[in-house]
Amino acid sequence: MKFFKVLTVLICTTILFSACSSKEDETKTPTENNVIPVSVEQVKKGDISTSFRYSGTIKTNKEVMVVSKVSGRVKEIFFRVGDDVKKGDILFTVDDKDIQDSIKSLELQLKSAQIAVNMAEKALVASKGSQLQQQLTQAETSLKTSELQYNDAKKNFEDIKLLYEAGSVSQQQYQQTKTAYETAQISFNAAKQSYDLLVNKTSKENIDRAKDQLNQSIASKENVEFQLKKAKENLAETKVKSPINGVVSSRTIEEGEMIGGSSVPFVVVQINPAVFAVNVSEQMLGSIKEGDSVNIAVGSIKDKSFLGKIRSIAPVADERAATYPVEIEIENNNNELKAGMFGEVEFITNKKENTIVVNRETIVEKNQKSYIFTATKDNKSKLVEVQIGIDNGKEIEITKGLEIGQTIIVKGQDYLVDGNSIKITEE
Repeated sequence: MKFFKVLTVLICTTILFSACSSKEDETKTPTENNVIPVSVEQVKKGDISTSFRYSGTIKTNKEVMVVSKVSGRVKEIFFRVGDDVKKGDILFTVDDKDIQDSIKSLELQLKSAQIAVNMAEKALVASKGSQLQQQLTQAETSLKTSELQYNDAKKNFEDIKLLYEAGSVSQQQYQQTKTAYETAQISFNAAKQSYDLLVNKTSKENIDRAKDQLNQSIASKENVEFQLKKAKENLAETKVKSPINGVVSSRTIEEGEMIGGSSVPFVVVQINPAVFAVNVSEQMLGSIKEGDSVNIAVGSIKDKSFLGKIRSIAPVADERAATYPVEIEIENNNNELKAGMFGEVEFITNKKENTIVVNRETIVEKNQKSYIFTATKDNKSKLVEVQIGIDNGKEIEITKGLEIGQTIIVKGQDYLVDGNSIKITEE
């Protein structure tokens, strides 16, 4: 009986020991027998670059304040804010009635001035004694005729003047009557001077006087011609035109308003091309130049970038910010870009094409050296030392240590040591 008790204790002890040993074996798996799941990819060439981003603002390419050179009442307006205009389009017109009346008056004065010149020329010929008696008779007849015309014109003008001051006739009718009176007066004076020259017979003094009269008549005519030219130029200025192709950004007038030379009734801006204005640090100047192409992202226009070209780099720094203003030209055919929009420009500072590029997370740093795990044909990890080039924070250039087509481990490398058994997975 005692034997069976001892046997039972021995059996239980053996079973308990075996169970503990089995459990211990299950938890003790050597590291060298682990299989690490990893993701891999083939070494290939690509492009890599480093860049800096600067914030800036869209502004207009040109901005022109359109003013009227003549004062007057606005007659017609043809464009509103936001309308596209072409160079030469008439933006608005100024009432030209007064200028038209002035032109008619000056044209009549010019005719009178020409008559005076003609008569002065005849008087000069007469002063030299050519058919003096015949000319004297003609001059006397001309003088009497001119005097009658002058007296009639003077009386008519005095009557009209009284009516005009009383508000019974128009300014145009008054102006025409005045012009006729002045014309008759000029003709009468010229006829009188011609007659006086002939009466005094020919002499050097008379000839000199005749020359002076002719010169005065010519000068008077030229003065009228000048005034007429200016009046016609003012008439043309009543049609106020756009000096550039662009968009109306401001309009401060309405039909019927009075405008003067100091007011700015229209502002026309040119937004195609648009200009991106940005200030860059001194360190950037060695990496950019006029004509470089750059990408610009505008905050309010999502999922789209704009290609621009550097058109100017200021030679002098902005004293307040100690930075250099740079202007970038952007095509804006659809007018998507508006002045005042904010954006970012990316300046490429270093670029390499057709070189080996890997994800930066692939790199393993040890003892101030760079390594990459490769996968061998027998599914083992192999730690390879590499030399690196351009590093943009996301990708890195490998200049030495890898070959095209080689298999590298891109995920799971943090758990590897050289020579681990690996299992290649999709992810």
